[in-house]
Amino acid sequence: MTLQLRPTFSESWYRVQSLKPRLRPSAQVSRQHYRGELWYVVRDPAANQYHRLSDAAYQFVGLLDGTRTVGEAWELVGGQLADDAPTQPEVIQILSQLYAANLIETNIPPDATVLLRRHKKQQLQKGKQRLMNLLFPRIPLWDPDNFLKTWRVLNHAVFSLPGAIIWLIVVGLAIAAVVPHWQQLMDQSKKTLFFQLSIENALLMYLAFAVIKFIHELGHAFSCRRFGGEVHEMGIMFLVLFPAPYVDASSAWSFPNKWQRILVGGGGMVFELFVAAICAFVWVWTKDSGSWLNTFMYNIMLVASVSTVVFNINPLLRYDGYYMLSDLLEIPNLQFRSREYSLSLIKRFIFRVKWSQPLPTPSARPWMVAFFATSGPYRLFVGFMIMILVLYQLPREVQIIGIFMGVASLVMFIGVPIFQSVKYLFTEPELHRKRLRAIAISLLFVAGLVGLTGIWGLPVRVRAQGVVDAGTKSLIYPALAGGVVSEVRAGDGQMVAAGDVIVIARNEELEARVVGLRAQLEGARVQLRSAIADDPAEVGRLREQIAAIEKRLETDEKSLADLTIRTPIAGRLIAPGLKNTIGTWLQPGRPIGEVFDESTLMVYAAVNQNDHGRLTRDPTSHETEVRLLSDLFNPITIASSDTFVASRALSEVRNPAMTVTAGGEIAPDPSDPSGRKVADTVFELQAKLPSTATYLPGQRAWVRVTVADRQSLLMQGYIKVRQLILQTQSN
Repeated sequence: MTLQLRPTFSESWYRVQSLKPRLRPSAQVSRQHYRGELWYVVRDPAANQYHRLSDAAYQFVGLLDGTRTVGEAWELVGGQLADDAPTQPEVIQILSQLYAANLIETNIPPDATVLLRRHKKQQLQKGKQRLMNLLFPRIPLWDPDNFLKTWRVLNHAVFSLPGAIIWLIVVGLAIAAVVPHWQQLMDQSKKTLFFQLSIENALLMYLAFAVIKFIHELGHAFSCRRFGGEVHEMGIMFLVLFPAPYVDASSAWSFPNKWQRILVGGGGMVFELFVAAICAFVWVWTKDSGSWLNTFMYNIMLVASVSTVVFNINPLLRYDGYYMLSDLLEIPNLQFRSREYSLSLIKRFIFRVKWSQPLPTPSARPWMVAFFATSGPYRLFVGFMIMILVLYQLPREVQIIGIFMGVASLVMFIGVPIFQSVKYLFTEPELHRKRLRAIAISLLFVAGLVGLTGIWGLPVRVRAQGVVDAGTKSLIYPALAGGVVSEVRAGDGQMVAAGDVIVIARNEELEARVVGLRAQLEGARVQLRSAIADDPAEVGRLREQIAAIEKRLETDEKSLADLTIRTPIAGRLIAPGLKNTIGTWLQPGRPIGEVFDESTLMVYAAVNQNDHGRLTRDPTSHETEVRLLSDLFNPITIASSDTFVASRALSEVRNPAMTVTAGGEIAPDPSDPSGRKVADTVFELQAKLPSTATYLPGQRAWVRVTVADRQSLLMQGYIKVRQLILQTQSN
């Protein structure tokens, strides 16, 4: 066992030794076990304040009855527990924490004025914490406790063995119902996940988010109430200006059984997955209707599944998964304790500072180090992405709020840790006689970090977003006369040869006119033969009449022949819904499909002027990688000889999907109704796809080109951020 330095005495002991505090009469105490050790949770139900005490600390607090001084209680507990008794600094810390949590009162009864001031101070402090949390402010709106009591019978039925069996059956059947339609679900997901949303669907998506998250929070509230907890606060929190419901189920922290606490943490996911399963049945039932109900059901399934995987069950963020992992590992306050223990390892083995805090149990130490090593960088990454989001994605009307929140993110995730580190190095008393060593090692670490990020050159990668299109393609148009489809001989995705018949249409009016013209032509020819023998003067007129009829007949016969629609070139036919056009009228000028040559498929992307200079400096050494929306996890390597960058700047892109309004990355010209003109000139990057595989044109593609240049990570990051800011200003 590692020896720890636990100073027995404190120079501030005289300030507290004569006090006669005691736990408040309203305080509630519950016992919990963590890794075989007994702990006590002290709770004030009125203020919803908690504090966790070890067995030794609780034995000391238990001796404080309002008549015994702190000094007397410390001597008594020292006689009972010997070396395990809390030291004087630990006693001061325990008293400070209990007092801050409003869980103890002193031997001098405070008057009402002091009590009101103290309560007001607590409320003011709580309000300051909400205001300081600029990215996630909370607004309480409702006390749901009476509502939960009203439905406690249903609550007991849900959280029971029969309820669990019903939940498993419903969710299992929903999965079985969706699997046969998996491809259709994926096709719908691609449009939504990559922001190909209409205004109507965007509103439905937010409505689905609000509904499913409200149900999620009710799941926490019901599960907490099921095991005896109280829930007195429910409201709205803002996730980067995005309103979302929340509930305060912190009374579950005092539950003795860890599995009850874990179930409260997962109660929201239990509720929302059950609702998503019900929506899955409705989605399957309405999958071919194209109605708003089908879209709404899909949105609920998407929000429930994606939010559960990305946020709720992710333990690296302080959401449900974090608290469930903390209870499962039996390490309370996992994030704080992991940080404190990991930093104490640095202090002990690098700064040579002796242990000043009790060490966690040996079995908990690897988990704490692993959590600190993964959660810290991940939270920094999330904070950086939030900063980019609020600086880059918000509309111009509220951009000042985005800038303010971006600065707050920088201060919170970068500025505060740097300030705390510097303050620790120069002012912390525990670094006495170790300060120069700690400062020197810290400076060496900073120098190494600057060298790795600011000096060491890394490969430069140019990233762009584009679309897949064919170099050789042709649209298929119906006849100018129009007609009703009577037969369809080819389908979407089918390979066709040049001249193949794909659609046969009929136009009864045109057919009748052709029959009439043929009859007129035959009659005119009979008259001509008679006139040649009997009336030579009529021959000229009849010949002119026959010529006019033949010309009109030729035109109508060509229009009639055009009603048999053929493919102009060989390739793959793209005509969604063509099989469903039988009996419908084909509008002239509106294409019914497209044929493209698969051997000429290209990815067309747009790059800015800076990236254009990099790409044209040494094009023969490029390494190009393309990922298509239809197969994101299988990158396609393109030879440098099949990659081309246009030298002429363009004021418009090839496809509107490449602009921000359609989910792309290029800022569009707001005055252009076509959506193809861009705010700043761009250069087209072309990459030829291999002809050995089948890809569909029109889909989104991501291109990454590794160029010959090498730049430091810091410089590459600076350039990217600067480009984002310039793009934001141009918008």
